[in-house]
Amino acid sequence: IDTQPNSASVELGGKITLTTAASISNGTKAAYQWYSCAGTDKAAASVIEGATSNTLTITPTESGVFYYFCRFSAKTASNVEDLDSDVVCVTVTAAAPSIVIHTQPQNLAVFIGDEAQLTVDASGSDDSSLSYQWYVCSDEDKTDAAVIEDAITNSYIAPTADEGKQLYFCRLSMEGADDADTNVVCVEVTKPYITVDVQPEDLIPDRGSEAALSVGAYTN
Repeated sequence: IDTQPNSASVELGGKITLTTAASISNGTKAAYQWYSCAGTDKAAASVIEGATSNTLTITPTESGVFYYFCRFSAKTASNVEDLDSDVVCVTVTAAAPSIVIHTQPQNLAVFIGDEAQLTVDASGSDDSSLSYQWYVCSDEDKTDAAVIEDAITNSYIAPTADEGKQLYFCRLSMEGADDADTNVVCVEVTKPYITVDVQPEDLIPDRGSEAALSVGAYTN
């Protein structure tokens, strides 16, 4: 046996590849057959159908400890005895739960008194319930981040009574998972204003004729 397979660990939902290699002294090519078994003593060993190369890729569907070995043979040389690799252990662990943010809150530009609603859409990888907490901060590095009292749902309506800019983000938490923060977003509140871009012009109409004055304007 030139290369023994190695024991390994993998998270549920991932995959792992075991590798081995063998050669025969008379130059005959080695044949491979992988087995699963109940322990290092090869108890209850059973053939893994189709696993006849020097590698075995395992995609586990349940957590636990599983054992494998490979049997080498020389099908074209009857005087060569079969040889087994070491029995290796594959430990499958449940993937750590995580928070996935699907939709980030967006920057908003509103007038004084308008509604400014920030929303995040997220879920837990194991469908556990999420907790939300909105914060106000001074910059995108979350300097001086301060909890906003009672802002504990996936939406927050920012105050718009005064002009100015304010930064916000939401921190999501779930049992067993690392916290996840949304992007820092800006809510800019301004006063509405009118800009006159076309002034009315002086007119000297003839007596009895119509005098039409016009003005052009737009708002922000």
